[in-house]
This record gives sequence, C-alpha cells and structure tokens, in this order.
Amino acid sequence: MRFEVGELKKDVIEILKALGESTKGAEWVADCLIKADMRGVNTHGVYLLKTIANRVKEGILKLPTEPEIIINQDATAVVDGKNGLGPVAGHIAVKVCIEKARQFGIGMVLIRNTNNIGSLAY
Repeated sequence: MRFEVGELKKDVIEILKALGESTKGAEWVADCLIKADMRGVNTHGVYLLKTIANRVKEGILKLPTEPEIIINQDATAVVDGKNGLGPVAGHIAVKVCIEKARQFGIGMVLIRNTNNIGSLAY
C-alpha cells in the first residue's frame, strides 16, 4: 500500500498528539518514522505507532516527552529522556552534540531513560 508522504505525516502527527505528545515532538517522531519507511526499514517506521500506543496505555511510555540535559560539560552531555519517545530525546541530543562539536571540535552526548529511539540513520 502506498501513501502520500505529506498526508501520512499529518496523520502520524495527529495520532501522536492524541496520545499526548507535544506538536513539536510529534513532528520529530513522525519524520523519523516516515523516513525509516522510505528507506525500507519498516521495523523502525510507522509500524511502531501501535507499540507506542500500547506503551502509553500501559504506562510504560510517558507523554509528552520532556527530555532534560542533566549533565553538560565541555564536549560531553547526558540527556535524560524521562521515559518519553526516543526520537525526541535523540533529536535534542543530536542538536546538543552538533553545538559541542562546533565549539570543541568533538561532541559526545548520551541518552538515558528513553524508549525506542527509532532509525539511527535518521
């Protein structure tokens, strides 16, 4: 089955928001899931929406995702995902890592307390 990417993204965002995610977080997760599907990595794509919904229902996953930078030193940092959506914590970690690499020539950011981070190629 084929879907128009723009329409699918809108639908995925709405589903994630209905589950309790913020608009920005839902956009990041939708983009991550859809890009995985577009690369042919269906195990990390929109297929995960059912798992996400089940985890929210069972209290395993906390939405909205509100990651926090808990350690921030020179070229390193640690992001606590606060048991939210992995792609949201991942997005924050990548932004911080890029900033650190620009400043120090290298950056390393770890993520803890999160759920499936999705396709790392994203």
